[in-house]
Amino acid sequence: MNTIATQVGPVTTPGFNIITSQVGPITTPGFSTTTTYDYGGKWTPKDSSRGWTGVAMSSDGTIQTAVTTSFSRIYVSTDTGNTWIAKGLGSNWNSVAMSSDGRIQTAVSGSIYVSTDSGNTWTAKGPTAFSWNGIAMSSDGTIQTVVTIGQIYVSTDSGNTWTIKQSNSITWQSVAMSSDGRIQTAVAYPGQIYVSTDYGNTWTAKDSNRNWYGVAVSSDGTKQTAVVNSGQIYVSTDSGNTWTAKDSSRAWNGIAMSSDGTIQTAVVSSGQIYVSTDSGNTWTAKDSSRSWTRVAMSSNGTIQTATVNGGYIYVSNAN
Repeated sequence: MNTIATQVGPVTTPGFNIITSQVGPITTPGFSTTTTYDYGGKWTPKDSSRGWTGVAMSSDGTIQTAVTTSFSRIYVSTDTGNTWIAKGLGSNWNSVAMSSDGRIQTAVSGSIYVSTDSGNTWTAKGPTAFSWNGIAMSSDGTIQTVVTIGQIYVSTDSGNTWTIKQSNSITWQSVAMSSDGRIQTAVAYPGQIYVSTDYGNTWTAKDSNRNWYGVAVSSDGTKQTAVVNSGQIYVSTDSGNTWTAKDSSRAWNGIAMSSDGTIQTAVVSSGQIYVSTDSGNTWTAKDSSRSWTRVAMSSNGTIQTATVNGGYIYVSNAN
């Protein structure tokens, strides 16, 4: 983080601008401060090498939960991803989501497991499937949606009970939603993008058939970004109605964005991490080539965590 203070009024030494690395407010009268962040610029490995498949974090980034395959347990961090403690039962976990405060969490494998104590204990809920592929929830944890091959289920009581909303032959891969849960977007591999504007009750197909693999949605649902495995990144600024291709064709695996959609990070399997600071329009490569699987970030984008299949958890902190 860099803090730049620029003269905006009379000071004791006229004619000077000051550039300082001071963290925090500068109290000298007549100056204003501008803070710049290197979002996703530096990544530090944490924990051990495992088959990491997914990660989620609270809005401030303090509470984080990561999941793995090979009948491993769920791992929880309460210190911004620096240290991790094993929790829950062993399973082939695919994905995890949590409320903005981190208290309500849901992880999916062949079953749905819910935690109401920030990931410390887990209880099986709802229907089983061959493999639930994705999970998303509203900021308060009340609205939750899970996807699998041929089915979408929605919960309106924090994951306690589930109602089927889609039953077809579509291979649903991932899902994301606005902070209130009203706007939801699910992607299929292969298939189209599907958008719901009524809390997941009905879904409308958008864009074209592609190998969609991940999707992220801003807090208000307006900005959305979806990634194609062996394809491009696609960006929407109208709540998922229309989509525009960005960057190059890569084996995109996961995508996350800040609450306002300005900061976005996408990861590539057997590739690098790519960061955008202009709502997904342009992308810059970061870190090294690894088998990246998923990525999550805090609401302001300064804290980010990415997972590697057969590698470590990597944490980036721009603060």
